[in-house]
Amino acid sequence: MDIDLAIVAGVAPIVIGLVAIAKEAGLPSRWAGVAAALLGLLAGLAPVGDMTLVVAALSGLVGGLTAAGVYSGQKAAREPA
Repeated sequence: MDIDLAIVAGVAPIVIGLVAIAKEAGLPSRWAGVAAALLGLLAGLAPVGDMTLVVAALSGLVGGLTAAGVYSGQKAAREPA
């Protein structure tokens, strides 16, 4: 069972954008990570070739968690020390 890095790389920027839109629409910041994980999971479930459902879901979940980490990291880097 190998996680498909192409899905992770494709899902992460899409999830970042969708979570940013959700936050602008009123999603509290503390729920952004959960939203990113769920959106990634859902995006991974899109039909992608001969991949099993479990591998596709895990690939999407990793993409969503990657998006949450990237967003959190850039936010921490921008805050003054």
